[in-house]
Amino acid sequence: IPDTNEEQTSIIIKQNSPVSSTLRSNKTLIWLICGTLLLALIGWLYFGKKSVPTQAMPNSQQHATPEAASGGSIPEPSMQEANRLVNSGSDVEQLYKVGMAWRSAGHSPEAFLVLEAAGTRGDGRAAAAVGEMFDPYLRKQTSYSFPIPDALKAANWYSDATRNNSDVQTKVNGLRQYLLSSADIDTKTKTEALAKLSSLPASKP
Repeated sequence: IPDTNEEQTSIIIKQNSPVSSTLRSNKTLIWLICGTLLLALIGWLYFGKKSVPTQAMPNSQQHATPEAASGGSIPEPSMQEANRLVNSGSDVEQLYKVGMAWRSAGHSPEAFLVLEAAGTRGDGRAAAAVGEMFDPYLRKQTSYSFPIPDALKAANWYSDATRNNSDVQTKVNGLRQYLLSSADIDTKTKTEALAKLSSLPASKP
């Protein structure tokens, strides 16, 4: 019959052996390290995001050019933005400013839509700019891709510009000379355009 006391003593010795103690210490250390890393990760995810708040940009700046983002007021050219400006009740000064900036940057269709709206609302400068874009004489000197040159429409827009106190006499004279010397324009359009130009009063000195 085994001696019970000897078995208990053996078990106690094994439990208190250096190897057993080392294993328990290692397990405890591993759990402490894992717990510390987990807490650090949770803290970074929570406090890190809060420490750098994300500031939403207004819609007008989300599609803005560098000039607009730095304090200017010229939005990024697009047909969507052009329609928004035209339909949002923007004043003619803003429409003219945006339209001319877009035209200078080579965005003819977008610029035309905005300038046309400003010209229709009585801005003589915008009407003159639209006339320039239709003017077949000036189109030979520019890189506008839109609209299709049309002498009669140019004359009509120059007429609107004159009525709204914009000096377009130099443009009118240039278009008139072009019509008189050009064989590329049909007779009907030429006659009507020349008649419209002749009806315009000369610029005041």
